[in-house]
Amino acid sequence: MLLLSGCLGMSETVFTVKDRANIEAITEEMPKIKEALEKVSKLVAYVESLQETLEILNDKEAMQGLEESQKDIEEGRLYTWEEALKELNIDEKDLAKTDFNKKST
Repeated sequence: MLLLSGCLGMSETVFTVKDRANIEAITEEMPKIKEALEKVSKLVAYVESLQETLEILNDKEAMQGLEESQKDIEEGRLYTWEEALKELNIDEKDLAKTDFNKKST
């Protein structure tokens, strides 16, 4: 590649035949590179998911809570949405008006 300086501070880049061949080769490889990067990205997400799973499995308190929840399900100690709202004394109409993103002061 040659960089030629002209008048008024303008410059022009001139590519050699070898430069053009390299650019074409890189251009042809781009889809393969993109595909490889997508696979790596999916692999990273999978590894992160496994790491989170291991953290939960090693958290005794979280595991105890999950086991208790499983027992509640097996023994029928469940609430429907409506029953939960009634138990908590919440009117569903009021829920629709609530802005859960608003920070309380």
